[in-house]
Amino acid sequence: MPYLIVFLLLATLPADAATPIRLQAAIEGIPLGRQIDVLEDPTGRLTIAQVAQPGFQARFHPGPNDMLAMGLTSSVYWVRVNLSNASLQSDWCLQLGEPYLHEVDVYMQQDKAWQRWALGDNHPFANRPLVSNHLLLPLSLQPGGQQTIYVRYHSHSTLRIPLFVARMSTLLTNALGEHLMHGLFFGLMLAMMFYNGFVWYTLADRTYLYYVGYMLSASLNIAYIRGYAFALLWPHHPGLNNTAFISCCTLLMALLFTNTFLQMDRRSQGLHRLGQVLICIVTLTAWLSLVNEATGFRVTFLLNLVCVFYSIMAGAIRFRQGFKPAAYYLLGFGLSCVFLLVFMTREQALIPYPNLVDASLQIGLGLEAIILSLALAGKLRTFKREKEQAQAQALAQATEFSRQLISSQEHERKRIAADLHDSLGQVLILVKNKVLLLEKHLDTPAKASAQVQVLKTLLGQSVEEVRRIAYGLRPFQLDMLGLTRSLRSLCEDVAMTGKLMVRADFDPAVDGLLPGEKAINLYRIVQECLTNIIKHSQATEATVRLNRQTGQLQLTVSDNGRGIDARAVQSPKSGFGLLGLRERVGLLGGTLEIISQPGGGTQVRVVFFE
Repeated sequence: MPYLIVFLLLATLPADAATPIRLQAAIEGIPLGRQIDVLEDPTGRLTIAQVAQPGFQARFHPGPNDMLAMGLTSSVYWVRVNLSNASLQSDWCLQLGEPYLHEVDVYMQQDKAWQRWALGDNHPFANRPLVSNHLLLPLSLQPGGQQTIYVRYHSHSTLRIPLFVARMSTLLTNALGEHLMHGLFFGLMLAMMFYNGFVWYTLADRTYLYYVGYMLSASLNIAYIRGYAFALLWPHHPGLNNTAFISCCTLLMALLFTNTFLQMDRRSQGLHRLGQVLICIVTLTAWLSLVNEATGFRVTFLLNLVCVFYSIMAGAIRFRQGFKPAAYYLLGFGLSCVFLLVFMTREQALIPYPNLVDASLQIGLGLEAIILSLALAGKLRTFKREKEQAQAQALAQATEFSRQLISSQEHERKRIAADLHDSLGQVLILVKNKVLLLEKHLDTPAKASAQVQVLKTLLGQSVEEVRRIAYGLRPFQLDMLGLTRSLRSLCEDVAMTGKLMVRADFDPAVDGLLPGEKAINLYRIVQECLTNIIKHSQATEATVRLNRQTGQLQLTVSDNGRGIDARAVQSPKSGFGLLGLRERVGLLGGTLEIISQPGGGTQVRVVFFE
């Protein structure tokens, strides 16, 4: 019977019968993790009236360490804190956990009724009794008084509860150093964003824009984790407190920056395709987080690991391929990953410098921002150097082109002079002589008639010679016959020389599409190609095709000759013929492609819009 009386007395003890935590004046602050009681509610349906009943007290268990870290969990946790003010001060304050926790409901009994404060970021910021980036609750605990507090926790992301009780003056002193450190971090990130944004505006290079987006989303993520985003940016819109969506935006910008900075589309097609797949998955996860934040956060957590592996692998492969900026990328990203791992060890207290561990995430991102900005600055210097080299090369090409143009003009004038002297000049001399003979035989009609017939023949030859020379300067058939018939006539003239058999295939729909200047340029391209084939390729056959396809014209000239060395095609000191081809294709607004291999013939392909 005595045992039954003792049992009934214990069962009817109030919930705050546990040994209270004594608040003393000499103590500036107390971590409460080991001195509180914790209850897990997997269903999330328990109410304060239930957990405060004496029958629930046995379900509470002491906290395992100075900070409660439950990780990714869907359970609700109840924490019971029993405080006793053994000091003469009454300005005690309770810090309730990380600022990003979604539901933090505080219950204190006043006048036998439970008062509730909803302080999580699912509720408007104005609900909080103190304006702070932390979850703070001032305690109305008079000297000698005692208070039992119940706190209900739930989060869509990780559940981490560093409970701490201190005087208000201590919290304000600690906040000064914290705000200074965060101000330096956000100032650095803002400066790096302005710098890279200006470079993007100047160069119109997407790499810098993606990096600005990455730094902006990463800074927003840090600001959200530290409580500044909700306190300063959107205090009236708790729906914007979505860590999964912000993390997905950071991942998306990081992947876009990685692919463009490392030039994956040019050097590693397989990894580039993998990066594109990851970009699609991250985008879908961002939309998922807007529908179900808890599920989106779990998928985002796994995607972080995959993207870290992808980024390190991509940087290492590009570095092995000789891409020097990849060293900066690996260093910056590697340091960020190391400090991220340090930040993740804060629950285990493996490093005996809690302030350094807590700030490690900002330190890693700050160092990464500096190193990658230096890498982008190096890329800018490389771009400037390549631009100067390209300008010098273009100037050298222009000089060489001008020299060859003058040489070609002189050669053309020499040819025309030779034609005029050797052919037309000789015929005109004969005409002159025949006229003189005709004067002597005016009295002899038969002889005079014979001389007139010879003069007619010589004059006919002179006319043909003039036409030939004029045709060499400009083909009159373009104006009279059209483009395709003029090109066919050119191919027939070349074939009649016996040096090359030419097959012609022209789409008749091309006639009338091109204005005169474009038509003559296209004609000269074919003429130059056939001339080069005869002079240099040792070919016996050639094919000229001109087709129209979906608003484009495609000219193809191919032969079965000895081919062209690829280095000679790409060389800035290539022959005047190739330079002339490039110039004329540029005037057409098209693209020139020369496909050749030694002994396998050559194909010249020109594509341009109508």
